[in-house]
Amino acid sequence: MSDSIEKNTLMWFGGLLLGAVTTTATAVHFLHENFITPIKVFESSQKVEKLTEQLNSQSNIVDDLNRTKEKLDKAQLKLSQIEHSNLFIKNNIYPATLEVIKVGDNISRIYEVYDNSQTTSDNDTPSQPTIAVDLKNSVFYRVSYSYDPESKLIKSVAYMLDFEIELGKNFLELAVSNALGAPTALGDKDQFRWQTAEGVSAYIIRGAYIVMKKELVPRVWGGDRTQ
Repeated sequence: MSDSIEKNTLMWFGGLLLGAVTTTATAVHFLHENFITPIKVFESSQKVEKLTEQLNSQSNIVDDLNRTKEKLDKAQLKLSQIEHSNLFIKNNIYPATLEVIKVGDNISRIYEVYDNSQTTSDNDTPSQPTIAVDLKNSVFYRVSYSYDPESKLIKSVAYMLDFEIELGKNFLELAVSNALGAPTALGDKDQFRWQTAEGVSAYIIRGAYIVMKKELVPRVWGGDRTQ
């Protein structure tokens, strides 16, 4: 009798547990199906929408950047075309399309005009140190300034022509001649000199355009050094 009661009790208690488990499982399933899963789907949908918005926004930024770059490229091309045809203006010894830093200026002027990242100092020759500036969007790829180490005043300016740009035969000679007239002296092949009333002379020596004090002459000048 006792054994029978205990078995019945255990079966009854087990039934309660099973029912509780079943009820709990059903409740959990109900919650997942009706609340948790829809909420997660909603959150995922929101995340997808946000990511889509971000992608669209980034796409618009990329499009804007591309359009801006196209405009800049066109502007640079126009400037380049202007520079090719109007590199100098009448009676001006310095290129009109670059910031003018003249012979006699203090070298501090270089750093006022150009970023430090563009400049390189060379002190290998202590008596004639130089500062070189890398140029962009110009027929010249570099300009070098030699200066007096004590006074810090510029003694010569040398513009280096970019031979990778199609400029035509004798481009530099013709450009300078249009501004300053015919050369006043000829050196070796592809060497020309112009003298001005401002106390400076200009030289073309194989793709380099050099401006310096009249009393100075480039070392590689092959003409008369006394004129």
